[in-house]
Amino acid sequence: MVDVKFGFLSGQRKTAHRLARFCSKRDFLSWAKNGEHPMGHHRVIADWDATYDDPILLNKGEELWLTGKSADWDGYVWVWATNQAGQEGWIPDNLAKDVDGKTFAKTEFSALELTCRQGEALHGTAEIHGWILCKNSVGSVGWVPAKNLARFANA
Repeated sequence: MVDVKFGFLSGQRKTAHRLARFCSKRDFLSWAKNGEHPMGHHRVIADWDATYDDPILLNKGEELWLTGKSADWDGYVWVWATNQAGQEGWIPDNLAKDVDGKTFAKTEFSALELTCRQGEALHGTAEIHGWILCKNSVGSVGWVPAKNLARFANA
């Protein structure tokens, strides 16, 4: 597991503070290999509409339940989970850890997505399993599929 710096999150609303604070070793090695670290400026190349009105939110160490349902997203495995509050949603498979027959969240995570439109400029701050955590020009924060973004050098 590799720590990722989330410098822009200070001062954001509570939900933004709870967004994922980790990335997988696979993601990190991919960035090192091809030089495409997600921090930086991106242009939306295909519209994206947030999928869930009440996305799953996990606290580090929180018990969660996996349904056994999984999906492949661009080569990454996501699993369907339920948190203690009854929220359900997709989480990266490497977020869950088993301890004595129970499953817990390794770190904080929010599946909050960011609705965005083609041509919009976003600032990427982290990537996990084919999604980039982005902030738009009005300060909204959420996940956008990496395949919907193109990186560019300057804002």
